[in-house]
Parts: sequence; structure tokens; C-alpha cells
Amino acid sequence: MGKRKLILIGILMIVLISCQENVAYRNEFYNNGNQGYPRLPLIEPYEMVNISGSFWQMDLIGRTIPTRFSISFIDSVFVNDDYIYIFLSEDRDKTSIEEGFHYYLIDARNRSEQAFTQLQSFNDYLNQNELRQPDWLSIDDCWDHYKETGLLYWKKSDIE
Repeated sequence: MGKRKLILIGILMIVLISCQENVAYRNEFYNNGNQGYPRLPLIEPYEMVNISGSFWQMDLIGRTIPTRFSISFIDSVFVNDDYIYIFLSEDRDKTSIEEGFHYYLIDARNRSEQAFTQLQSFNDYLNQNELRQPDWLSIDDCWDHYKETGLLYWKKSDIE
């Protein structure tokens, strides 16, 4: 009877451990990327979601771009310090590109959001403000990495 209980407890522990989510951050905002739909945290409070299952989107919290409350069809991202860089694919259906913006720069600390129609104007802005040029990461690659490991490419784990 005692041996049987130990085996059952061992099996139960294995099941519980295998069901445990990857928790890599003290701040819960950066954990739990799947809330019924894929969710990719960037810099709090900014996050990308894939509710439709076909494209990534993000709410603009600062509301500093007139007529824009969110961005959709996000292709690539780069996060550096307090800045989020966003690229929307230029190859997608032209009818879905509102106002022709393809590049976004978000200062998460100040909740300031900038939109650019051309790569040159985006790069000029980065240079004028002495901001780093982006090393673009595919959103799908970022999601796959986060889903498998619980880690974000742009944020080190703060749990030891």
C-alpha cells in the first residue's frame, strides 16, 4: 500500500510539473502569453495579440497619432530600452493599409507614438534622436520562442 501511494504521488507530481507554465518574470504582465489567444508582451502596458489567428495587432495607448487606436498586420518588431519599433509588411493588401503607415516608433515610458510612411523618414527620425537602428525580429519567431520558453528576446528573466 505504501509503495502504491508513492507511485501515485510521483505520477501526480509529474503531471502537475508538466502542466506548469513557464514563469520567467516577477511582473505578471510578462508571463502567461496565452489567454485564449496568443499574447506577446512588449513593454508594459504595450502588448501584441493575435485574436483572429491570422494577424498580429496592438492597441496604441498614448493616442498620439490622430485617427489611430491600434495597428494591425504587424510583421516585425524590435524592442530596445523604452522603445518599441514596429514594421507592417509592405506586401500586404494595399486596401488594408490605413493612411499608408508602415513604420511605428513607440516610446513606452512617455506613451508617445510616431508613425512613418517611408523607411527613409523613419531612419531620419531615429538618427536625429540618436536612437538605435532596429534589428527586426519576426513576430511569429518571437511568439514561438516565448510560447516554448516563457522568455522574451528583449527582456531578461528576473526570476532565479
